[in-house]
Amino acid sequence: MKKTLFTSTLLFCFLLFAMKNLNYDGKALELTKQMVEKIQTYKTFKFTLTKYERIKGKMVQEKLNAKIQAKPLNVYGLFSIPVDGREVLFKSGNNNGKALINPGEFPWVNLNLDPQGSLMRKDQHHAIFAFDFNYLVAFLEHLLNKYADNAENMVEIKGEVQWDKRPCYHIEMNNPNYTLESYTVQNEKSLIEVAKNLKVNEYTILSLNKNVSNYYDIESGQKLTVPNDYAKRMTLYLDKEYLIPVMVKVYDSKGLYEHFEYTNLEVNPNISQEEFSADYKGYSF
Repeated sequence: MKKTLFTSTLLFCFLLFAMKNLNYDGKALELTKQMVEKIQTYKTFKFTLTKYERIKGKMVQEKLNAKIQAKPLNVYGLFSIPVDGREVLFKSGNNNGKALINPGEFPWVNLNLDPQGSLMRKDQHHAIFAFDFNYLVAFLEHLLNKYADNAENMVEIKGEVQWDKRPCYHIEMNNPNYTLESYTVQNEKSLIEVAKNLKVNEYTILSLNKNVSNYYDIESGQKLTVPNDYAKRMTLYLDKEYLIPVMVKVYDSKGLYEHFEYTNLEVNPNISQEEFSADYKGYSF
């Protein structure tokens, strides 16, 4: 079952690096801290997300309108692509931790699926938990420490652009350290755990290891090919008011890996708890 999930762990870190190159009267560090703190304070979001992900060599498109509550994480999404009318609902602490899916097509029966399970993760770069912008903040410290010595040489502010009628910073990141390397599975039970430990994307690991059939098809001592970082190159537009990336392109050694476009963005809109219920008016579960 397809699910659109938000992306790009590395972008916040390199965005943070990039902000150091801007001239804010010597207050770049304070502005960077404000960015991280500001993202963490946001409680709710609404947006239209169009995403393109490279799946088995082809760019696959999905599009949905989403409502998000950050803490605890609650998600509602209504798709127009690939299936018009498909819905997904996830509410923390409910439904035994499963997501409710209205497939919008045959067999016309609601499904309750594990967000990290094989069905929901099939041909998906990210899991539902990556919808929340705060999901990415946890990776900042690791990446800052890793590239602290040469970060300023990896990013460039190209100027300002308009995105969805809003002013944004245009940021380019090039990572000369990006490479593939060997990794020996330790006590991890899934590629999801491996990716979390390495701070990379689990779908990338799955696609690089043809002898692994799914995210849970690994065992201790197994050799895997993994990327050492999330991206080789990135392009992003950062909303100047909200300090949120509203357009992101991520590249690996083969080219464009994923592309996310956020439009109709609302930050901290009033979203009632009833809107994360299957019985909410207008939903078709």
